[in-house]
Amino acid sequence: MPLSSLKDPIALGLAEGALEMAWQRLQREGLLISPESDRIKLASIVVGLVAIAEDEDDLAKRAVFKFNAIGRHDSLGDQQE
Repeated sequence: MPLSSLKDPIALGLAEGALEMAWQRLQREGLLISPESDRIKLASIVVGLVAIAEDEDDLAKRAVFKFNAIGRHDSLGDQQE
């Protein structure tokens, strides 16, 4: 899992909490297509953003935003092929 790449315990805790918050938001919004692969994708996004986040809530919001942007981009790419 991508979170295992974080060695700093503070960053790891921040990422774990933000991942859960973001995951719950995406579930409530009904934006998940493939739960297993979507969670891995979201975790990767969280790890990539952990260094710039102000706090857990900020990280979760950024991750959801990026997840949605990537999802729409992937969908558009599939339609153009």
